[in-house]
This record gives sequence, structure tokens and C-alpha cells, in this order.
Amino acid sequence: SISSFTYRNTHYSYPERVPQLTDLPTIHALLYGLKYNPHLTKLEASGLVLDANTANLIARVLVRNTTLKDLTLNRTIFLTDNGNDNNGRTNTTEQRGTRNTTVQTLSFGLRFNRSIESLSLENCTDLEDEDVACLINAVNSDGTVLRRLSLQETACYDQGMASIAVLLHENVIEHLNLSDLKRRR
Repeated sequence: SISSFTYRNTHYSYPERVPQLTDLPTIHALLYGLKYNPHLTKLEASGLVLDANTANLIARVLVRNTTLKDLTLNRTIFLTDNGNDNNGRTNTTEQRGTRNTTVQTLSFGLRFNRSIESLSLENCTDLEDEDVACLINAVNSDGTVLRRLSLQETACYDQGMASIAVLLHENVIEHLNLSDLKRRR
């Protein structure tokens, strides 16, 4: 009958090291709890290092989960392919929206989850403005029950702030933590 589970990766303890992808057994253990424990209402998984495949695993469980109320993904690193196409060429087209497939994939799970009331993405230093906007837009979909959102020490500029404005206008948000936003272009 575990109702709250915390996992903290300390990859930030060694800033000179390149963060390694969170291993699949850890991801599977976290997801097992989300999938099969009907009492789990709070998951703090801080310091994860996700790629599109692990984000897909998480998103698929979030879509089906009906008990999780509080999701904390502080200090998570969302690995990206750096805007390269399948042939290794850099994508130089200016597009609105994120090109980070890891963020896009996770946002799918957030968009269709109808139980998360509190989401924390604090100190996700690799997120770009369009990534933050993508995640905010995902939790601000029809039928959302989101009441608390924390983006402390995360990048947020034009697109992110526009998404926050829409969230405030259209949502029933009760607590919004925007402390120490990285306001960079």
C-alpha cells in the first residue's frame, strides 16, 4: 500500500561527468509501481536522464494511470538528437514548437493523463523555451485537473510565457511557481 515513492539520481554531483541515460531496470521499476500499485499517488523521480525511448515508456504508463496525483521530475535531463535529421544533417528550418522528441513523447502522456494535479519540472536546465511551452500546453489540455505547476529555475521566454498566460487564462491552476526562471532568448 505504498502511496508515495521517491527516486533521486545524483548525476549533478559530478558536473564534469557526462550524464548517463537512466538504466532501463530503474525506469521499469518506477513504471511497475505506476502501473500496478493502485495506491501510488505521488512519484518523485528527480535527476532522470531520458531519451525518446524511455520517455515513451513513461508516457504510455501515464496515459493509463488514474491514481497518480503528484509527479515530480526535477533536474531531469531530456536528451535530444540536437536537431539532426536521419542523415545527420542539421535541421535549420525555423519551426514553432519543440524539435526535442523526448519532450514531445513525454508530453503525449501528460496530455492524456486525467489524474495529475501537481507537476514539478524544477531545474530542468537543458529544456529550451519551446520545450517548456510543449510541456505546459500538454498539461493544459481539455479535462485537465492540474492545480499546481512548478517551473523553478527552468528556461522560459516567449513561447513558454505565452503558454503560461494561456494556462492562467483557461485553467483552474491554484499554485504556480515561476521562481528564478531562466529568462534567456
